[in-house]
Amino acid sequence: MTELANTLPPGVLTRFIDAQGHQVTAGVTRSGLLAILTRTLDEGLRGGHPALSRDNARQLGNALLAFADREEL
Repeated sequence: MTELANTLPPGVLTRFIDAQGHQVTAGVTRSGLLAILTRTLDEGLRGGHPALSRDNARQLGNALLAFADREEL
């Protein structure tokens, strides 16, 4: 993952800004599920699908693989 991964809070696998300016965060919840949250500065948390660039898709793909490969489920 990126250098940002070294500074992320526990449980957060990746965080990035997508092509539409949404902050996308993927992390593991307390129940062990993967949560993908999108937020904007003006609207806060929102639903829907992030608009991913190739680099964003690669980051999300790496986070999903890290989640899928976890042995502590």
